[in-house]
Amino acid sequence: MPEWIDPVFDRTQADCDNHTAKGVLNASDLNRIEDDTHYLAQQLNERGYYIPLAYSAGYPWTRERYLLCDTLNAIIDALRQLREKSFDMINLPTLPSFNGNDFVGYDQINILEYYLYDTNWIIMQLDLSPMMCGEVFCGE
Repeated sequence: MPEWIDPVFDRTQADCDNHTAKGVLNASDLNRIEDDTHYLAQQLNERGYYIPLAYSAGYPWTRERYLLCDTLNAIIDALRQLREKSFDMINLPTLPSFNGNDFVGYDQINILEYYLYDTNWIIMQLDLSPMMCGEVFCGE
């Protein structure tokens, strides 16, 4: 069972220019994104949502594996499926998609990880506010 690892969604251009740990996408980032996605799917499954997800072809990521557009799009599709089959927020930015000529920017990876952060926050709020029998009345 994957464990929740806090996503990183505050990367900046300066992080990229200075090659800081946040500014370089590496295997640990990809593993965190995929593990968090599957952690959230499992949490939602335990709460009655059915979200079958498979890890991407590159998982588990190592330094020797290359990130291909198809694999990145599979990760993005898993995030999209996670949100579409559970709940979606109006103010979230659109998830990117990539083809063979696209540049993957820090801002796009920030979006992916913010989706994870936001979904986890929503699940925590659901746990804090359960409905008890007889509490909700329609038409009053």
